Amino acid sequence: MSEAAVRHETVRVERSFSAPAERVFQAWSDPDQLRVWYSPGPPDWIIKVLEHDFRVGGRKRVAFGPPDDSYVEDCVYADIVPNERICFAMTVAHGDERLTASMVTVEIQGRDAGSQLVVTDQMAILDGSDSAAAREEGWEATVDKLVDLLGRA
Repeated sequence: MSEAAVRHETVRVERSFSAPAERVFQAWSDPDQLRVWYSPGPPDWIIKVLEHDFRVGGRKRVAFGPPDDSYVEDCVYADIVPNERICFAMTVAHGDERLTASMVTVEIQGRDAGSQLVVTDQMAILDGSDSAAAREEGWEATVDKLVDLLGRA
């Protein structure tokens, strides 16, 4: 019997947008928009929104990765405050291996000339299968695609 290991890490990513808070929130809440930007990899990675029931208690399932491989993100929305906050419990798996379990908080604050976004991912890394550095890199790449879509402040 092998001993299961878990490590806890927190990743925080911030960006400023020229778009108002309502527009940033819409990019998270609309599955058609998620398909455009919500992937942590290079441009050739695919993203498939398998399920997106955007409400408290609703589920989001997304597959992403290179064309010949994929990861699955499975989320349940715990809290939604329109145009301000989205909280979801998330697991990420690769095949049959669950890599992480997280609580993700997306905070959106309106600013004079746009908005500020803060994504905080409090994760349990399961059996050493991921790292805070890799997750931070993934969130940075993902949020940069959102900046490309909405415009940097």
